[in-house]
Amino acid sequence: SCEGGAIALEDDDLYQKLRLMRNHGMERIGHSWDYSVERIGYKMTMNNIQAAIARIQLKKLDKLNKQRKEVVEMYNRELGFKNSSLHIYPIFVDPKKRNEIIEKLTKNGIGTSVHFKPIHKQPAYWRMMPTLSLPNSEYWGESELSLPLWAGMTEKEVLFVCEKVKKLL
Repeated sequence: SCEGGAIALEDDDLYQKLRLMRNHGMERIGHSWDYSVERIGYKMTMNNIQAAIARIQLKKLDKLNKQRKEVVEMYNRELGFKNSSLHIYPIFVDPKKRNEIIEKLTKNGIGTSVHFKPIHKQPAYWRMMPTLSLPNSEYWGESELSLPLWAGMTEKEVLFVCEKVKKLL
């Protein structure tokens, strides 16, 4: 993604703090989608190459959004939902079965993800607000599963995903 940097120091404690802060304070754990926010961090890494690519992509935005909308409409028709996001296609599954569903879909060549873990439950924030309860965010974080969604996804690909998802739900 054309970003990078370097830190040269002998202070291991400082290294650990800086390492965490480089990507929103996130530490990857377990599954590829799983993380823990241990410190409040930042991600401000756009560079000239990314800006040049974005400038060209913006010219295609209407076309790409139209294609993504068509994919969302196919999912809605096949799965019986009314999602409208062009960014992710979230469904909600039994939290006790989510990892198993992810693994079975992966074995069928279907990449999924989880968007998003409740920020108030991440250690960096939880330490500041240990009694905060946000039930809707917590439900989303425990139950949400994002299905593949990209511009140009074919009807055949959407139908394949839906077939496998229906069998698992």
